[in-house]
Amino acid sequence: MDMQNKRQAAKAASKEALIKSAMTLIPMRGLDVSLDELCAHAGYSRGAFYVHFKTREDLQLELMRREGNAWLDALFGSGPLRNEEDLNRLIMRFVTDLKSGTYPITKDSGFRPYQLLDMCCRSERLKEAYLELVQQSVVRLRDIVVMSQQQGYLSKRLDAEQVASLLLLLSVGAHTMYDLDYPIDFANGSKTLIQLLQNIER
Repeated sequence: MDMQNKRQAAKAASKEALIKSAMTLIPMRGLDVSLDELCAHAGYSRGAFYVHFKTREDLQLELMRREGNAWLDALFGSGPLRNEEDLNRLIMRFVTDLKSGTYPITKDSGFRPYQLLDMCCRSERLKEAYLELVQQSVVRLRDIVVMSQQQGYLSKRLDAEQVASLLLLLSVGAHTMYDLDYPIDFANGSKTLIQLLQNIER
């Protein structure tokens, strides 16, 4: 590896370390975690932070986009077969991710729901980035609902766009109440939701 490639690799490694440290420390220390502490946790001086990010907001924006897109791709899949999962399996996958801590906005992993809202209140850029992720979710959910309707799994009388929006709202409510330790019967709740969507007059 030549010197230029080594420098690029070192730069990429420092950025990765800072991002991982932010994902570890922000849930525990809050959005205003000391940059000195964050950099020390990553194994670098504070100067390394400014190589990659101009402000704390830039770091949070990177985290939101990176973690959000990675989870959406894992949930829906990526590439031409991203909508191959039917609605039932998709809902159960979300529930599994939420309970296991894979979901990036939960008390068990990543940002807490109130921290996400706080970020959006503080920064218009962060709010826009989050709403962009929300819209992407609705579009991908809508495609899956349409597929399920074409397969005869869901009623074709349902407005696919509205179903997708409602599912998104339910997921946000679920992860918020889960963070508050509200008792949620995910298994039976998911079954009931599917039954409601199936039993509407076809």
